[in-house]
Amino acid sequence: MILALYAQRPTIVDDDAKLQAGIWHNLGWDYTATLYENLRKMPRAESITRARRTLHEKGLIKYSPEVEAKRYKKYIEITAEKSDHSMDFIATDHGQPVVIDEPTR
Repeated sequence: MILALYAQRPTIVDDDAKLQAGIWHNLGWDYTATLYENLRKMPRAESITRARRTLHEKGLIKYSPEVEAKRYKKYIEITAEKSDHSMDFIATDHGQPVVIDEPTR
């Protein structure tokens, strides 16, 4: 279903909420039913996101250049943040500096 929606409107894969809404609508979202009743019948949002990610990894769908740039920038920020924290962990032992150059006894 993701590929069918993507073929109709390629930018739908840029926004998980729009993709989920499109899928749920196509699967028969009942606008007169309760939220609970509808959600019981629909695939989970996480499953839709996972499927979209897999299709992208396989090269079957592409994000818009703007979204690719935003996601890459976010990836760089997260990677840098994790890198900074891991160095803090390595360089300290319970808040005390650790001398890395000297062998420990």
